[in-house]
Amino acid sequence: MGALGNPTTDEAAYRDMWQIILPLYFKQPDAVDCDEVIARAHLSAAASYHAFTKCVPTYNVLPRLGEIRIPTLVMACRDDFITPPEQSERIQQAIPGAELVIFEESGHFPFVEEPAKYFDVVTGFVRHTT
Repeated sequence: MGALGNPTTDEAAYRDMWQIILPLYFKQPDAVDCDEVIARAHLSAAASYHAFTKCVPTYNVLPRLGEIRIPTLVMACRDDFITPPEQSERIQQAIPGAELVIFEESGHFPFVEEPAKYFDVVTGFVRHTT
């Protein structure tokens, strides 16, 4: 997305956009070094452009989630404005036997805001299911 919300393939404009919107992804943005997050991220304007103009408009796997027959962990964050917990609950309910964990102190990235809990949840799930 470009600065005005239009998809862009311009790498500089894409990074500028992330500088502006990234704080919205966190419950406590002042506690996160957004510059470091962006520096460590693998951002691609071209990939984002393709995803949001070609893939996302027609992507819907909800009707097929019931076909999943392996242990599944669905994670959500209480303060995620992009993917609210209600959406993760829909996913969890559609997958037989799926577990749902909600990170109460995170926005969209629990591995940044609650790294210890995130690691414990993922590690516990893997140990439990292998």
